[in-house]
Amino acid sequence: MKVTLAGGRVRANTALFYSDYQDLQVQSFLRPGVPDISNAASATIRGIEFEMAAATWHGMQLSGTVSRLEATYDDYLALLPGGRPLDATGNRLNNAPQWSGSGSAVYDFAIGGAGTAAVRADVSW
Repeated sequence: MKVTLAGGRVRANTALFYSDYQDLQVQSFLRPGVPDISNAASATIRGIEFEMAAATWHGMQLSGTVSRLEATYDDYLALLPGGRPLDATGNRLNNAPQWSGSGSAVYDFAIGGAGTAAVRADVSW
């Protein structure tokens, strides 16, 4: 869903998603410097993301996002260091945070006849 408000100065987007993976490739390390790429039999990823951006006053733009993610292996026999098997079914996918978010502020201003400059600050989690 995408919505534009306040004469185009505010934008809000929401996305719901669901992915059902089969034979998902997973990289792990058997020991430092020795990667292992294996297939997880199946995994499910579902979530929601909300994004908002607003042009507030002369030259200032604010934006932010927040996401909630459920990403788990449905069936995965992983290998531990030394080659020992581990049933990782139900564990979270690698590099798939449950929550994430970001925000930014940008201020554009004139610098005389030379043009414009901008100051920007970002934060992410």
